[in-house]
Amino acid sequence: MNGVGGKVDPGETFLQTVIRETKEETGYEIQAKDISFCGLAVTREGYDVDWLVGFFKVEVPDKNIPIGDQCKEGKFLWLKPEEVFTQGIELVDDLHYLLEKIDKNETTFFAHFQIDDQEKVKESRIDDLPK
Repeated sequence: MNGVGGKVDPGETFLQTVIRETKEETGYEIQAKDISFCGLAVTREGYDVDWLVGFFKVEVPDKNIPIGDQCKEGKFLWLKPEEVFTQGIELVDDLHYLLEKIDKNETTFFAHFQIDDQEKVKESRIDDLPK
């Protein structure tokens, strides 16, 4: 399981990507005022390419997802943070390290993950910058 997201298109900023991907994958039309930046993570090894991932928290008006609870990427689930790890759903491994930070959004994090050949975190370093 992972959140809503996707790759930054050529000429696009992270902010523009958040707005576009949110609309494409959910149908919600959001603006910059609805978005909070949480942090960045670099993943090395383990995947076909290394990734620089931006994490954002998005405020939406309600839980009625405009396109419904299904998209080409999978099914949407509304879960409280404390429910995420109790659902038996396999998460992208870095979420085990970052979900609480994203939820609380009290600091901006800068993370580095070494990923093994099973796509699991084998080493991590996370620095926090107070907001």
